[in-house]
Amino acid sequence: MKYFSLFFALLLFACDGNNTSPEAVTSTNTNSETANAEKTTKTNAEQGNGKIGEWQLKYIAIDQNRNKKIDEDEIKNAITQANDYFRFNADGSCLYTQIKLNGRYEVKDKDGKSKLYIYAGNEEVNKYDILSVNTNELQLLHYHGENSFHVFKRL
Repeated sequence: MKYFSLFFALLLFACDGNNTSPEAVTSTNTNSETANAEKTTKTNAEQGNGKIGEWQLKYIAIDQNRNKKIDEDEIKNAITQANDYFRFNADGSCLYTQIKLNGRYEVKDKDGKSKLYIYAGNEEVNKYDILSVNTNELQLLHYHGENSFHVFKRL
């Protein structure tokens, strides 16, 4: 719990003063046809389903209507001054937050959804639903008090 408090405090204080509006969210469907399913599964396993690499936070939007989907009104009211960072490595290690703390991550399928877990040692410090990931954008739903969308751009 202390790591979560540290993470949240850093998130609030790591402002860059950028007041630009968040870009419209686009989602891609990465489902392939049955004939290519085996090849796609192998490629996704090798590349971590596209999550491997560095990610910088674009914005945080509160899920005001609790529908677990990013709506245009939520994007208009998004927080764009917050900073956050991930680097996911193929071996399951990661760096997280702007100060790049060492940790590890796991992606688990639970209840038909992909979940991202971030750990410091053996302690879980964050948990997200992975809403979508493509070559340019990673959309996560974070559970803490009010559900919020954390939308990252690839560096």
